[in-house]
Order: sequence, then C-alpha cells, then structure tokens
Amino acid sequence: SEVNGNQIKIRLTQPRDLKLDMPLRLKGRMIRVHFINTGVPHTVIFVHGLDRMDVQELGRQIRTHKAFAPKGTNVNFVQVQDARTLQLRTYERGVEAETLACGTGSVASACIASLKYGSQGNSILKVQTQSKEVLKVYLRREDLHIEEVWLEGRARIICKGVCYV
Repeated sequence: SEVNGNQIKIRLTQPRDLKLDMPLRLKGRMIRVHFINTGVPHTVIFVHGLDRMDVQELGRQIRTHKAFAPKGTNVNFVQVQDARTLQLRTYERGVEAETLACGTGSVASACIASLKYGSQGNSILKVQTQSKEVLKVYLRREDLHIEEVWLEGRARIICKGVCYV
C-alpha cells in the first residue's frame, strides 16, 4: 500500500471467476449481467438513467438469485460517463441495502468496463460512488486477463474511541 497525505492506494487480490454476458431471468424478463470476484463476489450491470434505478428492489432480486446461490452477490449498477469515468450505485449483501460506496465494487465495475469497452495495457478509471466520492482504479489488462489491480481513495478519521478490555 501507499500513503500520500490523506490519499491511500492499496493493491487488491487478483480478480477471478470472470463471467461476461451471463443471461439472468428476473420476473420473466431476461437481462445480461457480468460477474467477477474481486475478493468478494460482484455482479455488474451497465445501465442508462442510473439516478432513476430502483437499486433496492433490483439489487435484492439479483443478490438472492439462484445463479449466485448459496452465498449471493453484491450488485453494481454502472453508468459509463466517458472512456475513463464510471458512475456507480451498489447494493451490498450483508447490509442488504444500497451503500454510499464500495471499494471492491468499484474495482469490479472498472474491471468489467475495461473488458467490455476498454483497451489493452495499463488503465486508470475513475469511479464516482453514490457518496460523490471519486475512487481511482488502476489495472493492467491483457485480453480477458486483469492483473495489478490497485484502488486509491481518500481516507479520513471520522471518530475515535477507546476499548477497555
């Protein structure tokens, strides 16, 4: 990891279990999703009109879909802003709701965007989360293989405490 002031950059595990263009039936409708494990399982769906998405309902349906049983999946709804910028909303398993940001979800979304729309070699993608925080994802891609994945974002102290044992 690297620390530069309040910016933190960490290396993530090697993405695995890639599945592009998976057909998924939701309430009688077929949609195409993408799956990748970036330390935890993530399903990525590219959408238009991200701000109008019912992330809670669609996220819950996909998170618990039999295709991802028994553990389920996090669900990332992604709108491509331009070649290097994504906008992201995430439904997180465990929380069972939309969260304001997700580091592994940002990485999963950037990896899939690189595979679907990007080019070979080194890339830096910016991911704007629901909290408006912009995370940077660094990766190297060769064909369908992604490696050297780093995540960079701002860190700050939000509270302090004391633990008496």
